[in-house]
Amino acid sequence: MKVIYVAGPYRACCEHEVYLNIHEAGELARKVWLLGAVAICPHKNTAFYGGNVDDRVWLDGDLEMIRRCDAMLMMPGWERSTGAKAERELAESLGQPVFEELHELVKWLAQWNLATSTSSAPSPSPEPSPTCTAAGGASCSGS
Repeated sequence: MKVIYVAGPYRACCEHEVYLNIHEAGELARKVWLLGAVAICPHKNTAFYGGNVDDRVWLDGDLEMIRRCDAMLMMPGWERSTGAKAERELAESLGQPVFEELHELVKWLAQWNLATSTSSAPSPSPEPSPTCTAAGGASCSGS
């Protein structure tokens, strides 16, 4: 699975705008998950943690997460965020693809999936699921 970092504005003029930024980032991350990739969404990871430690801790942590990702997806409005600009610069310096539109990521993931499906060996059959006894003695399967 590819790991995709969602980058965009977090800070805003008021708490409601911060909430909207977090919500928008979360929705974009959800779409990444639905595409079959892993989404790293720093907005959700540290939502409303401001003031607990110096902001540099969060920013340094975000940069470390980027180093461990395969690609970056920019949120709409990323251009107004100094942090998102720095995150993008790091991803580009690492040679990671950066996408500004979800459809671009969809295409890239499809190409990667095609390349890996033609070059990988067939996976072994999964082990049968164990059976269990549910509460009250009813039988259930492990699925």
